[in-house]
Amino acid sequence: MTHQFITQAALTDTWLKTPGQWRLVAMGQGANVEHCVRLSCPDCGEVADLQEHTVNQAGCVDPSVVCPNKECNFHKYIFLKGWTGCLN
Repeated sequence: MTHQFITQAALTDTWLKTPGQWRLVAMGQGANVEHCVRLSCPDCGEVADLQEHTVNQAGCVDPSVVCPNKECNFHKYIFLKGWTGCLN
């Protein structure tokens, strides 16, 4: 299985419309806020939260990412370009 680099999104409202980008998002409220990576599939643009994945210091996501769109065949290990090594 090949690896693919995913680019960090700019701070705009339209990033979800661009396939192959990621952003760190806060989920929850108050003391229950957790951060996770949200990305748009590089092939079809479908948006997914990587809540069941880990990201190492280099930005490598594990396990591999499968697009949630049943009509899309994207299934790769990915690296998050611009990753700072921290979810908080």
